[in-house]
Amino acid sequence: MEGPVGALDAKVGVNYAFITVDLQTRIQIVDALLLLALFVGVPAIAAGIGYAAWKGRPKTFDRDSYVMGFVACLLVGGVLLVYGLRMQADVRTWQYLLQLACFGLGLLFFGIAGGCGIGIFARRFGSLTPKPPE
Repeated sequence: MEGPVGALDAKVGVNYAFITVDLQTRIQIVDALLLLALFVGVPAIAAGIGYAAWKGRPKTFDRDSYVMGFVACLLVGGVLLVYGLRMQADVRTWQYLLQLACFGLGLLFFGIAGGCGIGIFARRFGSLTPKPPE
């Protein structure tokens, strides 16, 4: 026997296909998902909230509630997006996940703000003339 007694090199093989994805491919996948959220998710959220406002739902919301929701969500979304963009975290650290979460939540809040912005103008009110009694 040559070499140290405890030095045994062993390789364990597994019975399933393992696909490794390099770092550049992972970054491209994350970028594609964020772009999908920006160009599909945000307009879908805004359209859904705008449609609900046009239908008069929720009943407790009036135009002032939509204005307040628009301003609040716009501010929170802007802060989260700017914080996520300026973080400059390394991809190999846990801070990158925090950066992605901040950016994704910022996009979500922008979608809600867009829906509330649509709701400001699309909210239906009751008719101005009262209904005659039946």
